[in-house]
Amino acid sequence: MTDDKIAVYGASGHTGRLVVAELARRDIPMVLVGRNVDRLGQAADRAGVSTPDLRLAGLDDPAALAAGSHYVDTTGEQAYLKQIFDSVSADAEHGPRHGDPGPG
Repeated sequence: MTDDKIAVYGASGHTGRLVVAELARRDIPMVLVGRNVDRLGQAADRAGVSTPDLRLAGLDDPAALAAGSHYVDTTGEQAYLKQIFDSVSADAEHGPRHGDPGPG
């Protein structure tokens, strides 16, 4: 058994709540990540996650890049995707990670 967890950034948003609910249904370990701990807790409650792992992190937190975290963003919001490319693409090019903003 692995200790790996799926980190869901934006877990209290619309898409994030859907992802959290599906991970909970499948009993897949997860970390709910976002900017507001109260909203993260509410998302965990709605999904029936009894002992949630909640973490605060802003959009500009360089620790995720330094840790080699992979990144997938399913929102497709064009202004946000451009912000991500402009702010982190240079750092993200160096390291063993996968970035997939706006697939589909």
